[in-house]
Amino acid sequence: MNEQSVVQKIVSRELDAVIVYESDEVIAFADHDPINFGHILIAPKAHYRTLLDLPDHLLLEIHDVARDLYRRLEIRFKPDGIGLMQNNGSYPEFEEPPNKSLRVSRENLSVLS
Repeated sequence: MNEQSVVQKIVSRELDAVIVYESDEVIAFADHDPINFGHILIAPKAHYRTLLDLPDHLLLEIHDVARDLYRRLEIRFKPDGIGLMQNNGSYPEFEEPPNKSLRVSRENLSVLS
């Protein structure tokens, strides 16, 4: 991969981001163009094309982080619901960021766009 992904630029601090979790292998940050307030991306720091390429320990860490963020969003905002979404493939909207990431966002009927 020649060009750095958005995730890699955030990890290297070339792009500013509101980072809500970071370990040696995983990072979670607020989306710069959120679906709604509280929209967070969780991604491995290394590039993996799809969910199937992720080592099991990374998949588990990503889902542990998602569960923790889910709890925190529920406590803080009491939304009508919380969505978890993970996309793969060549469909254009699935390519950004070009990395395996899990999106966590609160879903409240008054703020859905």
